[in-house]
Amino acid sequence: MSTFTYSDLTGYWECPRRWWYSRQGWRPYILPDNMLRGSMVHAGVAAHYRGGDVAQAVTQVAAEYSRGLVQGKVADALTLMEQVKKLEGAALSMVQRYLPLYGTGTPLLVETTITKVEGPRLLGGTPDAIVLDAAGRKVLKELKTSDYGDLQAYNITGQADYYAYLAGDIALINIDVITPNLVTQLERPPRADRGSYLYNQLALLAVKYEQEAMFALNSPHYSWKCARCPFFEACKTYDMGGDQEDLLAQTHCLEA
Repeated sequence: MSTFTYSDLTGYWECPRRWWYSRQGWRPYILPDNMLRGSMVHAGVAAHYRGGDVAQAVTQVAAEYSRGLVQGKVADALTLMEQVKKLEGAALSMVQRYLPLYGTGTPLLVETTITKVEGPRLLGGTPDAIVLDAAGRKVLKELKTSDYGDLQAYNITGQADYYAYLAGDIALINIDVITPNLVTQLERPPRADRGSYLYNQLALLAVKYEQEAMFALNSPHYSWKCARCPFFEACKTYDMGGDQEDLLAQTHCLEA
């Protein structure tokens, strides 16, 4: 049974072809710094809620990424690994700033995928945490890392509302944004209309993909962002009639 998530929906909206590559399991060896740092921060916060070692969780993400650079025979791997160490220190500092302020509540679910059966498929998502607050209310915590503490940029997307819709009994949503210098938080009730809208849009995308998967590959969104896309060379090669599979195999890993 296929599973489709919120990331599928937003990835498709950004660029159907890029989403198609990701849907096939291709992942670039080299990630943007902000994405890697965010993965480390999320791992540290998750370890806190699970009662684990926060620093060890952050280090493990850094180590796994560095191993991927070596296994992929990435040029300048040693230089990139030095950058990873710097990001590791920055991520740990951000986690340590966040936890005393907002790392509260009794954890119920931590980075656990919630799914609903929709026909022959699963629609799901993985909220960062669902906790019980001091008043006994279920609170969905959505954690973001950024260089800017703009809460509304994340609030408007509806990602947390989609997760709350899947969970079904969420009283409050906390959107926490961690920057290198500060932590900001927005607390509000779930927006059921936004959550159900995103759920229905994802269901439509899932049906369309299952009927004809190649439609996404043949529907690229060309923009100024293309030059920074990790699939830029593969995309250009495909448009010119070349072998994108060989190129992807050189620059990306294929997840199992």
